[in-house]
Amino acid sequence: MSRQWLRAWKLEAAGKTFSGDLRVVFVCKSWIVGVPNNGTFTLYNLNKDSAASIQSLAKSGGGGTVTFSAGYRDNIGVIFSGKVIQVNLGKANATDTTTTIYATSDDTTHNIAHVNTTLKAGSTGLDIYNTILKASPGMQAGNIPTQALQALKYPRSVTMFGPVRHFFRTLATSVGGDFHYDAINPQIHITQKNDPGKGSPIVLNSDTGMVGLPAQTGSGINVRCLLNPAIQKNSIVQIDQKSIQRITPFLTIGSPTSLQNLNEPGFSQFRGDISADGTYRVLSVEDVGDSRGDPWFTQANCLAVGGNATESQTRQGTV
Repeated sequence: MSRQWLRAWKLEAAGKTFSGDLRVVFVCKSWIVGVPNNGTFTLYNLNKDSAASIQSLAKSGGGGTVTFSAGYRDNIGVIFSGKVIQVNLGKANATDTTTTIYATSDDTTHNIAHVNTTLKAGSTGLDIYNTILKASPGMQAGNIPTQALQALKYPRSVTMFGPVRHFFRTLATSVGGDFHYDAINPQIHITQKNDPGKGSPIVLNSDTGMVGLPAQTGSGINVRCLLNPAIQKNSIVQIDQKSIQRITPFLTIGSPTSLQNLNEPGFSQFRGDISADGTYRVLSVEDVGDSRGDPWFTQANCLAVGGNATESQTRQGTV
């Protein structure tokens, strides 16, 4: 296990690399659901030339890119890459200036890209995925349930006209999943709700950087740890079930987490169940940090491996 000391970060934008002694405050969010991931980065006391070059990225409706890496000296990795939407120049106080970058991944695909075509009768879900992918500028194929998409056959011709996000969402729902944008690479994934996750389990405990105790909520298992770039959407984490704080019931009859509903067999659909073997799949990630402050954390919302994610669980924090 790498040592978690000596914070490290790097921001690349406008052909420049910022790191080292500069202060940065950031929040990066990503979800397994069809909304763009986003990042906010505030750099303190840049010189005028650097601030102006970053501000130019947002002119004419944006288009410049920003890539942000963070972690520790022995464990640093990219946690966000996307398009700059807006840059604000301001002041934190009488002496400190700020340059704040607002960025999102796949904004063009989500808000602008349209498809206008008809596929012949007998086409498969995979044909539809490849067609709408071609209508998504700069996007590449991600991890998809190929067999499930190939098995999805349309006996009649399929006409598609409208935003590509609509057809990605419809297609993903047809195979029991969600489409989502990669937080680092220009890829579009389709992840089934009972997906087993990717990679080897990342052990989270007090020795590996877990902060506080994980908690069971109506949206899943929430866990916080020292910032770890390896924890991404659909990663697998391992948590000792004895350390998880059980859900607190509401005493009001009729509440989704009332004592009455907690005892219902089907209630597991509306909460984060405790995994028997301690393995969980990450549904959403929020990385927060201040290079000269206390925050330097990764917050993950997880679901027991093999469990079916509900709509409320996959969309937690998107609004």
